Amino acid sequence: MSINPIIRDRIARAQEATAKIDRDLWRPLERLTDICKPSNGAGIFCDIPRIKSALAEAAAAIASAQKIMNDTEWPSDRDYDLA
Repeated sequence: MSINPIIRDRIARAQEATAKIDRDLWRPLERLTDICKPSNGAGIFCDIPRIKSALAEAAAAIASAQKIMNDTEWPSDRDYDLA
């Protein structure tokens, strides 16, 4: 049985989308997680400019991931059976 080229392409595009999200999303989220820990004795953020920068970077990465998710035609479970 030959692989349906439409489904093969859909799966390939979904793989590319997944790789792009993996590559671009996690580092900003990890940076945000690390930087947003209260860092003084009073339990208050100390380095506000770095926190704001990390928040903006994470927000941009999330917005990009959401766009990729919305713009990608994701394969259905059935597509994998037909591939």
